[in-house]
Amino acid sequence: MKWWILSLIISLIVFALPSYGFAAEDSAPSSVQQRIEEQQKFNPEEIGKNLEQKGNELMGMAQSGGKLYLGAALIVFLILLFIGLFFKKVRALAFLSLVLSLVGFFVIQYWQEFSDFVLAILQWFFTMKKGEAS
Repeated sequence: MKWWILSLIISLIVFALPSYGFAAEDSAPSSVQQRIEEQQKFNPEEIGKNLEQKGNELMGMAQSGGKLYLGAALIVFLILLFIGLFFKKVRALAFLSLVLSLVGFFVIQYWQEFSDFVLAILQWFFTMKKGEAS
């Protein structure tokens, strides 16, 4: 037991010393500081475009994995349904997991339309309230 603790302490010291040495050096500026110095002017339109592009890429990746998601959900449903042959509560859990996975699939596949619909309803609601007040 003592050897294990001693080897743990020695390994922590060996791994901690090089990282402490690198952290102590302030001679080279970090990459964040270099990027700030390179981009002196702040352009919110460019940042917005970059964020929108990354968001579209992520949604495309999520939507492309829809068939895999449905396949995995179907496998989980069938396994739970098989176990549900012996336990009644697991059968209810199987159908609950099927419903939740279908809802998740539709949210992932149609997120853009869903968010546009919710935003349109909110915009209509707040413009209607504003119109009633005046």
